[in-house]
Amino acid sequence: MLKRTLSGKVINDAEAVLQVHSAQELKDILQRHDGKLVVLMCKAASCRPCKMFARKYQRIAAEFTSKGAVFFEILGDESADTRKLMVSMQIRVTPTFCLFRGTEVVQTVTGVNSENLQNAVKDQLAV
Repeated sequence: MLKRTLSGKVINDAEAVLQVHSAQELKDILQRHDGKLVVLMCKAASCRPCKMFARKYQRIAAEFTSKGAVFFEILGDESADTRKLMVSMQIRVTPTFCLFRGTEVVQTVTGVNSENLQNAVKDQLAV
């Protein structure tokens, strides 16, 4: 679906965020995008704030993809593997956004304040 980003650019936001379904898939993604900023939204199906923030996350992803960041999301209650991954990452609140460089988490943002997430992404892209 075509949408406008926060800056007014028209994009197909359905392609901006991809799903992660396992720990191995996340590991492969981080290796494949080594050197880039990888943003992972950790969410739950029953999380109302996660559902409400989904469109904003798509727009933020579309905005920053052209600047070198890549965006993914994981549904913690999708399977035992995704639940185990979120526990191992010490995710206690949804939504939580983990910003990776290589295989290391360089910053974590919690909650649905889009400005906080945008500022974190901007700061990490400037590094």
